[in-house]
Amino acid sequence: MTPQEFRRIREMYGPDQKGLAILLGFADANQIHRMETGKRGITPQTAILMRLIERDPVAVAIASHKEQNQ
Repeated sequence: MTPQEFRRIREMYGPDQKGLAILLGFADANQIHRMETGKRGITPQTAILMRLIERDPVAVAIASHKEQNQ
């Protein structure tokens, strides 16, 4: 996955960098920024999660909301 694809999916899904960092389990938004600018590699695991978000952002949002409320 390229940094451009990563950013496009994030923008389609809707959260800002901080929101995506929380959703993916990263410590802060800086890590998302670094992936979007190519300064940090995108692991295969992160790419898979981003593809899931791309395919069904509503389901991911619902699952994320349930996770945060537990």
